[in-house]
Amino acid sequence: MVDPQRLVQSALRSKNEKRLQQAAEFLEAQLAEEPTNAVLLNNLGCLLHTLGEYDRARECHGQALAIWGSSDHARAMSLMNLGAVFRAQGEDEPARESFEQALANFERCYPEEQYPQGHPELAGSLESLGLVLMAQREYQAA
Repeated sequence: MVDPQRLVQSALRSKNEKRLQQAAEFLEAQLAEEPTNAVLLNNLGCLLHTLGEYDRARECHGQALAIWGSSDHARAMSLMNLGAVFRAQGEDEPARESFEQALANFERCYPEEQYPQGHPELAGSLESLGLVLMAQREYQAA
């Protein structure tokens, strides 16, 4: 006998995935008109990551990084997203490098003198870096 709840969950997943795919198609159409729009590239990379299209997600985040240049905050966000894609693919060393670079960028955005209690984005980058270090069994560094 088929579990009705499993059928509903499966249908909802399919429905959501279809919406995500539609959103990705919309962003791709927008990028055809604005190929150097880093915000669109970053958002498309996040959608592709969610859809499990990791190679394409990495490409989008890499392109966004090239466009951002030295914009610390935007660059840090793209580095965090790129690191998450690497983690999803089990590539801990490139993920670590991305998270370390993101942390350095966030530290410039949120200096301790102005943010003595820290900032949530600093905490998020530290957490992501710590998880990679734990996966690499570098417990002291984590």
